[in-house]
Amino acid sequence: MDWQPIETAPKDDEKIWGYCGEDAIAIFWHPKFGWVSEFRRMTMAPGYLINGKEYEDHSPTKHEPTHWAPITPPETKGA
Repeated sequence: MDWQPIETAPKDDEKIWGYCGEDAIAIFWHPKFGWVSEFRRMTMAPGYLINGKEYEDHSPTKHEPTHWAPITPPETKGA
């Protein structure tokens, strides 16, 4: 894999490979938590808000990658 410094990674909804010590983990950037592999989202009942939003993100699985690589989609036969 062609690892790049984590500072150059995309910070959008795109999942990437994050190099964390000896493991490569599928991660993405969350604006509240940083680099995560997952989190939970609590959706409020209709008409209710929490912190001005209809949902609250919580319980992240956070990571501190040093490098990243793109996750490439699998090749399809006949393409």
